[in-house]
Amino acid sequence: MAVLTTLPEVLTFSLLLLLVWTAVDVYVTRYGLIPAARPLTRVHNWFYAAVSLVMLLQILHDDAKDSFTIRYIFHLSKFYESLDILLVCASGSQIGRPLAFHHFTTPYLTYMRYLSHHGGWRPFAALNNLHHFLVYTFFARGIKASAILRSVLPCTGILQLIVSVWVDMMYGLDKYNGGSEPWWPNLGAVILVGGYFVLFFQGFGFRVGQKLFLFGGVLGVFLILRALIV
Repeated sequence: MAVLTTLPEVLTFSLLLLLVWTAVDVYVTRYGLIPAARPLTRVHNWFYAAVSLVMLLQILHDDAKDSFTIRYIFHLSKFYESLDILLVCASGSQIGRPLAFHHFTTPYLTYMRYLSHHGGWRPFAALNNLHHFLVYTFFARGIKASAILRSVLPCTGILQLIVSVWVDMMYGLDKYNGGSEPWWPNLGAVILVGGYFVLFFQGFGFRVGQKLFLFGGVLGVFLILRALIV
């Protein structure tokens, strides 16, 4: 049986990540940053950028009806991605709440939507891998990263979130109206991605109320479009 495909396994991983993060934080507080952390971070960034590109190409070219392998690899990649927390902490930097929330919750998003209940999984997965390819290339290049790449990242970031919400709203409503399939995975995905949507605007000076209003407005537009399409 494939590992990290059950809720107890995902919860156990989250607990272990929290414990290791705490241990690294205590070590850095007492003894200072870990010298190998920054070189390892650079290798990690290049590796994950390459993995994201390979997954993107695989998703775009794989027309199989039930591609469990690529969905499972996409799911596992979110566990690997959470190493960011440990590497950032080991480098002596503080972990922001948006980063922590993102890395602790994305395995639950992929658990809900990319293992069993995977209808409409490709659009978000493709855009997410495109975004992460660009993000981790940007991180790996450091100060050498181009201004063009920096300016593109907010666009790919918000696009993947909007597409994710749109797809899950569409599929969730179809399941709710049809009654033949569970629609809770889509609802859970909308809630989680809604959280990412709110946190995404953290760096743009939006207040919490403004961000919630903006997210509510986007959902409202989706519902109106959905009604018009049907």
